[in-house]
Amino acid sequence: MPDVRADSAVLLVAQGPSGLVVVRAGADGSIQQTSGSLLYDSQGNQLIPQFASISVSSAGDSQLVAAVANKRIRVINYALMANGTVNVKFRGGADDKTGLLYLVANAGVAPGEARYGHFQTGLGQALNINLSAAIAVGGHLTYVAVGE
Repeated sequence: MPDVRADSAVLLVAQGPSGLVVVRAGADGSIQQTSGSLLYDSQGNQLIPQFASISVSSAGDSQLVAAVANKRIRVINYALMANGTVNVKFRGGADDKTGLLYLVANAGVAPGEARYGHFQTGLGQALNINLSAAIAVGGHLTYVAVGE
């Protein structure tokens, strides 16, 4: 696959059999194509997955990922494990982004990768986790920061 330069213009973004296909016109007039399992935003810019660990034990909100100006935090994968019975939800700032996840001792949830995201925050919102009780919850998440 040819290298896609930053000075190229996006001509087409489409869903192909193995992921998104992005076709660009290079500054020199060449046509370049990328495809596969890479993640792209709606303008054809590649999104770089980032990772965060989860280790919380206080009831209420705890910040997992800091807010990014003019970006949404889109969670594409996560896993949680609880040390006791607790209800968990993800929030964008103070806004609920998931329903309650009902966890019991030594059990968890790991829904797997969702290429287009399980949920996302609003623009400029931090990603928080909210616990119904002071029970240790651990895990990890994968996310991308997307502009809109």
